[in-house]
Amino acid sequence: MKSRLEKVYSKLPNQKVNLKKQKVELNLAFDLASLGSTTDVLIKNINESLFEIETYKIEIDQVTNELKSDFSDLLSKAKELEDTLVKTEDLAKELGVEAGQINNFENSLDIYDEAVAIIEMVQQQILK
Repeated sequence: MKSRLEKVYSKLPNQKVNLKKQKVELNLAFDLASLGSTTDVLIKNINESLFEIETYKIEIDQVTNELKSDFSDLLSKAKELEDTLVKTEDLAKELGVEAGQINNFENSLDIYDEAVAIIEMVQQQILK
């Protein structure tokens, strides 16, 4: 007479299971999950970098526009200052005094020299 365990075991299907095939399928599933996860992280990193680049680009564009506006204003004010300095020198000669003796002349001349230096630097380095 068969034991209860033998009876249950005899009713199970007598099929061979190809464990190698299942192992390969499990390995492939693991590889897919691992590669998918790694790829997803890289995609997120790249998207974050692209967002940062776009943010910096917007900021650079804003600063560039401000620089162009200020540079244009500096050019016109430097020209006005130059003209005024020349007129002041001419007037001082007519009066027989040194231009440096006129209030604010020396300070304005220093500012003009600095403006010219900045204009040259911007033209050479920024507006190439």
